[in-house]
Amino acid sequence: MRFYPVLTVIWLAGLVGATAGSPKSSSTRENSPPSASAPAESAPATPQPPAVMPAPSKSYAPRQEAWDLPVQLDAQVEMKKIYDFLNDKALNKSGKNEELEFEYKYYDHHAVTEEQKASRKGHYYVVSWANHGPAADFILRFDYRQARSPEKVSTQEIPFKAVTGTVKGEFSVTGRTYAEAGDSNSWRISVVRDGKIVAQATSYVW
Repeated sequence: MRFYPVLTVIWLAGLVGATAGSPKSSSTRENSPPSASAPAESAPATPQPPAVMPAPSKSYAPRQEAWDLPVQLDAQVEMKKIYDFLNDKALNKSGKNEELEFEYKYYDHHAVTEEQKASRKGHYYVVSWANHGPAADFILRFDYRQARSPEKVSTQEIPFKAVTGTVKGEFSVTGRTYAEAGDSNSWRISVVRDGKIVAQATSYVW
């Protein structure tokens, strides 16, 4: 009795089973999730904008206005004292102060009519300065802004010849100028030699 056909069928069945249990192809392994032991791939880093360096600070030379003069201070020229008085009882009330009352009488001396009194009303400046060097020609200069025209700079000048020692000069903003543009609340008083400011003093706001 022959059994060859049965053996052949068993052998073929075993061959088919072995094929079905064989490992999957490499392409299938690539698509499968990574095992727990494999390191996870990190997400790509978000590109950052380049750092912006602060712009270097700039230093500018003080702007010289058309009306202004260059400054070249001289230690031998001294601005000693500036005395100012506001001759306007509406803004500078004396409060029965004897010294203030005396100042009003001094600046209103011989002013009788209302027109004369109005011409005396305003701000007065008495400037004491000195030249401790060789005798020279100077100009005492008064630059000022008034309350109702702060964008405008006005100038008054007093020439001095062959100055040595201490001298005085007086400026005033009075009369119609004072009535129309107001008090001179911003000012600079300077001593000028050869077109340059060699000594100066300014108000708190200039």
